[in-house]
Amino acid sequence: DCIPTPKSGDVQILLSWNNYNDLDLYCEDPNGEIVYFKNKKVSSGGQLDIDMNRSYPDSKNPIENIYWPTNGAPKGTYKVGLIYYAKHEPNINQTSYSIKVKYNGQVETYDGVISKENKRGNIITTFTIGNDNDNSDRVRNRKDELLREKNAAERLLEKINRELKEIKNN
Repeated sequence: DCIPTPKSGDVQILLSWNNYNDLDLYCEDPNGEIVYFKNKKVSSGGQLDIDMNRSYPDSKNPIENIYWPTNGAPKGTYKVGLIYYAKHEPNINQTSYSIKVKYNGQVETYDGVISKENKRGNIITTFTIGNDNDNSDRVRNRKDELLREKNAAERLLEKINRELKEIKNN
């Protein structure tokens, strides 16, 4: 296995897995452009520099890498996703993966399992760079959590109101 050396910079997203199947990493930049195997470079500077197991099984320890060069990543929110593209191993339906996301001088790791049914892809994480507030991720995550709770509460309230209406009509 000859594994190429991934490039790094302000942002680096490194996918690794351990079989011959073809997983595809993608990242939507703050401008809405998507770096992926059919669009290896975007105008904001992001690029896919390693794409393994694409046409044929290169490696049992493949990687894919997307990065923005130092001082080259635009400010804003990025979305990182994963697609199970091709099954090169007939007996392996699910593939474990690890994605390391480097930005703002920190590294976050996302481990999971993806199966052939996820062909359209999953958003694994989002992150924001360049905000004045270093707590922007924590604030956004809390906001998302509160919005989910609010939606659940609204659904519960609708259910209660329907039930009360039914009781009133009887």
